Amino acid sequence: MTGPLRVAVIGAGTAGAAAALFLSRAGHDVVVFERVAEPGPVGAGIMMQPSGLLVLERLGLARRVVDRGSRVARLVCETPEGRPILDLHYAMLAEGLFGVGLHRGVLFETLHGALVASRARLHCGVAVARVRSARLGRSANSANLWGSLETRMPSE
Repeated sequence: MTGPLRVAVIGAGTAGAAAALFLSRAGHDVVVFERVAEPGPVGAGIMMQPSGLLVLERLGLARRVVDRGSRVARLVCETPEGRPILDLHYAMLAEGLFGVGLHRGVLFETLHGALVASRARLHCGVAVARVRSARLGRSANSANLWGSLETRMPSE
C-alpha cells in the first residue's frame, strides 16, 4: 500500500475546494493554487441539485447550505409560449430528494471556510501557467510529479 499522495488542486472554486477537502480528509498532502488574490463568490443565484447536496452531505456541510437556501420540490421549465419542456418532481426520482435555491455566496462561504480550516494549504494569487505530463508508474515518485508544476503570478 502506498502512503499519502502530494496533490496539487488548481482552483479554489466549488469543485476544487470540494476535491481538496476530500483528499485532505483522506490523509493526502494537498495544496490548492488559486489565481485570484482574494477569492470570493462570483455570480448570483444557483440551484443545487440532489447530487451536489450529496457531495456536501459527505463533507458534513449540507446542513449549512440547506438552512440558508430554499427547498425546491419541483422544477418546471416552459417555453415563452407556455409549452412545458421540463417538469421534474424530485421525490418521484427517490424519496426525500429535493433541490435548493440559494445565493452562490452561501456555497462559496461554506466550502471556502471549510477549506481554510482544513489541513490543505491554500495559495492565492498564484496562476498555474503550465502542467507538464509525467510518466506514471512504479518508478515515478511524488517528488518528481510535484516538481513538474510551474506557477506564476497573474501580473506576469
